Amino acid sequence: MGSIAVRRIAGPLAAALTAGVLIAGCGSSGGDSTATSGTSAASTSAAGTSAATTEAAKKDVNLAMVMSFQIPYFIAAQHGAEKAVADDGAIKLALQAAEAPTGVKEVQMAENLLVDGPQGFAVNPCVLPAWSKVLKRMETEVPDNNVIAFSCKQAAAPGQTSPVRTFVGASDAKSGEEAITLAIDKAKLDASTKGTALVSECAKGTPILDERVAGAEKVLKQRLPNVKIVNFTTDPADASKNLSTWSSVVQDNPDAVIAFGPCDSDTGSIVTLKNKGSAGDVAVALLDPTEAGLQAIKSGKVTGGVSTAPWIAGFVTIDLLAKAARGEGAAPEGWIDTGTYPVTEQNIDEYLQAAGSPDAQSALFQPMAEKILGDLQGNTHPLDDSFPN
Repeated sequence: MGSIAVRRIAGPLAAALTAGVLIAGCGSSGGDSTATSGTSAASTSAAGTSAATTEAAKKDVNLAMVMSFQIPYFIAAQHGAEKAVADDGAIKLALQAAEAPTGVKEVQMAENLLVDGPQGFAVNPCVLPAWSKVLKRMETEVPDNNVIAFSCKQAAAPGQTSPVRTFVGASDAKSGEEAITLAIDKAKLDASTKGTALVSECAKGTPILDERVAGAEKVLKQRLPNVKIVNFTTDPADASKNLSTWSSVVQDNPDAVIAFGPCDSDTGSIVTLKNKGSAGDVAVALLDPTEAGLQAIKSGKVTGGVSTAPWIAGFVTIDLLAKAARGEGAAPEGWIDTGTYPVTEQNIDEYLQAAGSPDAQSALFQPMAEKILGDLQGNTHPLDDSFPN
């Protein structure tokens, strides 16, 4: 059975997130997590008899993984990675996560993990310039440059070539487009609709979030030409400040017809206002809804949501790194699209069930992950296609 040395959130917050989060967005961080070692709860849960019978035949591999910060979104990716380790049975994974997506702490962690000589490395270059030097080191220090970026990335500067060869994840621009499209369609808004669209610029300057906003605004301008976009800045880490900002903006814009926020803290604020009745008939489609958001969708207070399923990105990334480390073929270069998934009244119950346990979470997302792995060629596109256009 594989093992994981992992830095994760300690205390009650960790327990709540681990039990209840599977499709969450970017936002609140919980500080640097406490290091533990050995086999994680996920890796002890389900290697199964088939994995046990093939474990002896598999070559042991050492992999490393660095995440931006421990929020629901990345915890879901961690769960997917842990399930891949458990199923494989012969992977040793060293996983660390920084407290904020600045790139500085993540790069320090990556440099420390390189000392151990991993045979594959999963990176999360949300802020690409900070990663340039260490990615260059990985070209020679990680065998065959077996490096994959997952869930979060940034386009290279104009005229420069990205050091990222393979990206596994969803298009953030597309997820923003699909979430706002779902809200427009469900609310039956059209070109004649007038009013305002409330669009949070949470943690502006963070590429993964900026791309979501760009995707949402692209659709708003095309579909609702008579609706004025009102941008405002929200706090990604302080839930009370985030809610206060949203409350003020909603109050100041009584003609609001639709709202969008790229962070999980935005989602929490919108759900709170909807539950209180403060947001009236404002159309909302949550991006990567947490369990509270799923409950709001089920109750009808929120239109629906779109999941980028970071669990899938974590699972697919570790699977591909392990295969390459064993000489079974390198991951294809480009963008491996893990998809976006609408969450509506038709499928809300299975998402709520998955929020209740790791096993139910795996039951929902693993078939999706294996479908992607079964058709890598069909799901791989040029890297530039993952960015806004």
